Amino acid sequence: MFKKQKEAEGKKEYPRVSKNLDANLKIFKGQLNNCSDVIFKPLIISDKQAYLLYCEGLIDTKVLNENILQVCFADCELKKGELLTRLKYRCLAVGDVSCTSQVKECIESVLSGQALLLLEGYDEILKLEIRGWDKRSIEAPTTSPSVKGPQESFIETLQVNVALLRRRFITSDLKILNFTLGERAPTYIKICYLESLANPKLIEEVVRRIKSVNIDALLDVSYLEELIEDEPYSLFRTVKTVERPDTAAASLLEGRVVILQDNTPFALIAPTTFHQFLQSVGDYYDRYYFGTLIRYLRYAALFLALYLPSIYVAVTTFHMEMLPTSFMISLQAQREGVPFPALLEAIVMGFAFEVLREAGLRLPRAVGQAVSIVGALIIGDAAVTAGLASPAMIIVTALTAISAFTFPVLGLNEPITILRFLLVLASGFAGLWGILIFTLFLIGHLASLRSFGIPYLNPLAPFVIEDLDDMLVRAPLWQNKKRPLLLAKRNLVRIGKRYSPYKR
Repeated sequence: MFKKQKEAEGKKEYPRVSKNLDANLKIFKGQLNNCSDVIFKPLIISDKQAYLLYCEGLIDTKVLNENILQVCFADCELKKGELLTRLKYRCLAVGDVSCTSQVKECIESVLSGQALLLLEGYDEILKLEIRGWDKRSIEAPTTSPSVKGPQESFIETLQVNVALLRRRFITSDLKILNFTLGERAPTYIKICYLESLANPKLIEEVVRRIKSVNIDALLDVSYLEELIEDEPYSLFRTVKTVERPDTAAASLLEGRVVILQDNTPFALIAPTTFHQFLQSVGDYYDRYYFGTLIRYLRYAALFLALYLPSIYVAVTTFHMEMLPTSFMISLQAQREGVPFPALLEAIVMGFAFEVLREAGLRLPRAVGQAVSIVGALIIGDAAVTAGLASPAMIIVTALTAISAFTFPVLGLNEPITILRFLLVLASGFAGLWGILIFTLFLIGHLASLRSFGIPYLNPLAPFVIEDLDDMLVRAPLWQNKKRPLLLAKRNLVRIGKRYSPYKR
């Protein structure tokens, strides 16, 4: 049905601009009927009737008043030659002035923030680039903060986001491709890459997927992510979402592609591997030995967030003999008054924590954190006092929650939360054997994933020993000499072979 509607709209004919100003106005007013934010301002320019069309709120009013209206009223300059030519090339002090005779193009231009100047006796319309709307200032990152490094993040304005990248690459090697997606609400998309580093086949694949998107509107970059990723039914994201320009710049230097979308403060990075979700840009701003330590702590936190509740359920239900005698007696004493099995206890406490976390996100920031913390303390204490949960289960839930908060990048919390509940169910029915079988299936699934043709577990599967220096450890910069082997097919070396900090 949508395809038929698109074909019908594609066949819709728009009349061309004529030399009759009244006829042109009738066409535009018919197309922009009931659009009260579109202004039709009548003018007299050099004794000729004219109209200025613009969308209120999308233009820079200062440029409109000083660089356009004042010039239009200055007849002395405009009477010296052909009116349209002098307006375009000499008189209008606007950065970009172009002519068009297509009505559809004119309507799209005025609704995207440009102004139109219609003149009596001319079958061309001047398009004036005077976009300028209120925008949020550049602020510190909120989802991936760091103590060191640049304290700036992307905002909802596409031009500003492109400028944040361009400032880091003062070179023509940074290429930016433009696209427009969305049938009902056209949205600007930009694909950024370094021509000397990115694989041409990767660029072709990204462009192909972008062009294949057929949707009425893209309200956020998450829509685009879901439409172009390799495995839409997998719990794991195969496209990374970032809000930091320095993270995007580092990805470009590895040969990856950055996708920017208008009206969203996030960017997409493709291709993506699993270990990237456990890396933070702050690792490279600290000393390499501390960055390596923090990276191992994240891997340990990932294990705790995923397996701790299920291991607790498996041990307390099936494998008590694995525990020291004193510890086993202490756990049994804590659970003596709890009327529920450990499986149900873990599911209920996990569900309660997720409810509190979601409530903390939705409440106002001033009270959200207080409510979630106080709520967790009160509910946990009340559950132990009422005999609904054991103190050990409260500790397990708290450690799991704290571990989940250590993930530095968006996109890993959701799959880990779902897999945690599934692992708890597996351990409740089959003990450690259930955890083992579930883990084997999970590893097999991760090994089967691809992100734009790149294996998701690279460089572990397939095993690429040259790339392990940026996964298992945060190698010193003078030793991290090459880019990822499967990504950058050209210009692999990123630092001089003979460079050493001791031989400068």
